[in-house]
Amino acid sequence: MNAAKNTRYYEVFYIILNTGMRIGELAALQWEDIDFHSHRIRVYKTLNKTTIFYREFDS
Repeated sequence: MNAAKNTRYYEVFYIILNTGMRIGELAALQWEDIDFHSHRIRVYKTLNKTTIFYREFDS
């Protein structure tokens, strides 16, 4: 965690390491999945498809 401190990824690592969530589950979270009052996160979906676009350059 010291290596991630003061980076934009600190919170991501913190959540993953303290909850056991997978990256896809964390990526699929929305604000309505988080209950701040009872300190719970509802995990019921995952992001499992990534599309990579390659741009071909004309020579």
